[in-house]
Amino acid sequence: MMYPVRLRDNNGINRKQAKRRGASKKKRVQKKSIKWSRLLANFLKLSLVACFIGLSIWYWPKLTDYFNQPVKRVQVEGQFAALKKVQVRQLVEPYLSSRFFNIDLTGLQADLEKVPWVESVALRRVWPDQIKAKIVEHIAVARWNDDELLSNKGSRFKPEKLTGLKGLPKLTGPTGTEQQVMAQYHKIAQLIRPLGMSVNELSVSSRGALVFVTNNFQVLVGRDDVIKKIQRFVKVYKTQLAIKKESIKSVDVRYSSGVAVTWKTSEISSE
Repeated sequence: MMYPVRLRDNNGINRKQAKRRGASKKKRVQKKSIKWSRLLANFLKLSLVACFIGLSIWYWPKLTDYFNQPVKRVQVEGQFAALKKVQVRQLVEPYLSSRFFNIDLTGLQADLEKVPWVESVALRRVWPDQIKAKIVEHIAVARWNDDELLSNKGSRFKPEKLTGLKGLPKLTGPTGTEQQVMAQYHKIAQLIRPLGMSVNELSVSSRGALVFVTNNFQVLVGRDDVIKKIQRFVKVYKTQLAIKKESIKSVDVRYSSGVAVTWKTSEISSE
């Protein structure tokens, strides 16, 4: 009986093994190549970073000097009547020794706002070496008590001198009532303007009693129904008092109806 016989081809086996060994060796070479490529790339990256840091450290003072230059000029914008630009310059000069990003704008603004005639200040940097200051000046519309002024916005401020401001109306009242007194002044001035009168002085007591002085005489109003009483005064003045205005010393409208007139001759009458 015959059996099939398989012949072993040693040469074929050797060729396959050699092929596998060659492929493995090639892969190992490729892996080593990739590994060295990555190491070289990382080294180059680190080198670039180190060069950048070194150059930055070396150039930083020059860059700082370029971008943070000394302030050479402060430009002041605004229309001034009473405020003196000399005062502004004197306050600004100490800050000109600072650099652009180091200048104390908060301190400069505070110093400028201390000037009595200054209402508000807005500062901004203009690169490379300039500061712009926009200053709004108070507009004085009245004197307040003995040595202060009121602005058109009802703000109280105290200049060093009141020279040249004696022609402003004088308003008097308790501290904290500035805007209220200013509002009453405007209402009364508007009501008596058709009579050819203006309010020279207006005073409000701590209890709210109001008195004002016109061109020729004093008007006592009290603290209640102020507008109603002024309207009554206007009506009586037009019909009965206008022709006698030079002889009037005061008019009292504190009554519920009618007015009381005190004449310069000390004669008292009711209208």
